[in-house]
Parts: sequence; structure tokens; C-alpha cells
Amino acid sequence: MVYVNGVWTLPALNYTSFRDAQVVVHVHEADRYLRQVHQNYPELFPGRPSRYIAVSNATKDSVVRFGVDPDRVDVIYNSLSPGIATSDTPVDRISKKFTVGGSGYLAWCKGTQLWLQMVAEVVKIVGEDAVRFVWLGCDDSGAALEFEETARKLKVWHFIDFLPVTQKPLEVYGTFDVLAVSSWEETFSLASLECMSLGKVVVCFADNGGTPEVIGDTGICVPGFSPQLMAQSIVDLMKNSDRLSLLGVAARERATTQFKLDTQVEAVYNVIAQACAEKLAVLPRSGSH
Repeated sequence: MVYVNGVWTLPALNYTSFRDAQVVVHVHEADRYLRQVHQNYPELFPGRPSRYIAVSNATKDSVVRFGVDPDRVDVIYNSLSPGIATSDTPVDRISKKFTVGGSGYLAWCKGTQLWLQMVAEVVKIVGEDAVRFVWLGCDDSGAALEFEETARKLKVWHFIDFLPVTQKPLEVYGTFDVLAVSSWEETFSLASLECMSLGKVVVCFADNGGTPEVIGDTGICVPGFSPQLMAQSIVDLMKNSDRLSLLGVAARERATTQFKLDTQVEAVYNVIAQACAEKLAVLPRSGSH
């Protein structure tokens, strides 16, 4: 049996001798990436794997749209890393102002222009002295330069801290009041889960994929992909500290109790064990073996 971590890795099977092996593929990709693999390697996706593990129901729906039998797809959510977010020690804030965060590599799927438009709308409503914004995940790529230049065009550049990729993201997340997930598509927002584990409220677009499944009723899902509605939701939280606090407590409880590593690992193991059993059941037997 071969376990493949990500649909993008499936083409590696063409360079192995495991032609008849059972294949379990763990799907972390959304529609745009699945479409590319489907176009370039139709013999591998969707037909080659015997089982699929999807990281959210939204991901399962995407896989099924590409022709996979839904009975071959198990949904197993991602989990928090061991020991994450166990401390209540206060984190030094980047700013004393109400802080709205964003996080992720700078690519189309993250909806960075939508995030910047949200920034402009929030500033328009509450003024520049009331709020600060942070994006974690900037680098020296062309996409980062475009992101910052777009911020300049929208006249919000000086309201934003553009922070580089870090091995300790929770130290930054701890300075947020709200995480704004502006993505066009997400299979499972790990940044949301990590922020929730710190008691932070997540605001996302309802149609972006897996994030609403992560936050449940502990955050806010904005209809459509409206930066204006996202901005208004954030301003409402700014003005209602009691609601912000209650949602934060609920978010931490949800993250730390429903996304445990040992539970998810056992579920993945069971899928792999089932695939192995199915393979053994059809192998020719010799003597008593």
C-alpha cells in the first residue's frame, strides 16, 4: 500500500514500481489545484487511488466533483500540533490598537486583494487611530511586492505591518484580536485553528470552503465575498468587547477539544488499515499462509 500526502504528489507514482499497490491519498488541495492535476494526469486523478482522505467536507465535495465515488472518501480534519496553545501567558502586542490579522503565503487563493479592501473599509468606518492590521507571511517574492503595492494604491500601506514567514507563528497570532480569513478557497485553515486555540475570533467568507467548518459557531461567516460586509463584522466586534470575549472563549474550547492529534491520527490509521485489508483480501494465497 502507498500513502500519498497530497494530490500533487500522485505523479510520483509514475516513477515507482508499485503499479498494483493500493493507494490512499490525503487531499489538502482545493478546486484550482485539483483541476490542474486532473488535466495533467487524468490517469492518476481521480482513478488511481483506492481511498481518499479529505481534510474537510468542502474538500470531499471538491473531490467528488471530479468524479470520485463519495463512498471512497473519508473526511478527517487536521489537528493542532502537540502542546500547542497550552499557555495563557500574555503576548506582547505589536500595537496597542485593536489588531486585525491575516496570514498565509501570498497567492491568489488567499484573497489578498479582498483583505486589503477590507482594511480600507474598516479604516473608513472607525478611522486610522482605532485599528492596526498585520499580515504574517510576506517574503521577497513578486507576489509580496504586488501585495504591498496594492496596499499603497488603496492608501492603506501605512496601517499594515507586513511580517515575514516565521517558525513561531503563534507568537504573532497572540497579538491579534481578530483573524480575517479573506481566502477565495481553503480546504482547512490551520491558521484559523491555531488562532482559535489562543482564544482569537475568526471572521471568514462563508463560501471559501473548509474554514466555516473549522470555526463552527465560534466565529463569523460573511455571506459571499464582500470586503464591506467583512469590515462591518469586524467593526461590530470592535464595538462589542463582551461578544468578542465570549466568542474567543468558545473558539479556544472548540479548537482544543475537537481537533486533537491523537483522534485524527487514529482515524487516518483506520483508513490505511482498511485499504491494506482490502488488498490482502484479493491477494492469491499459497498453502496455509
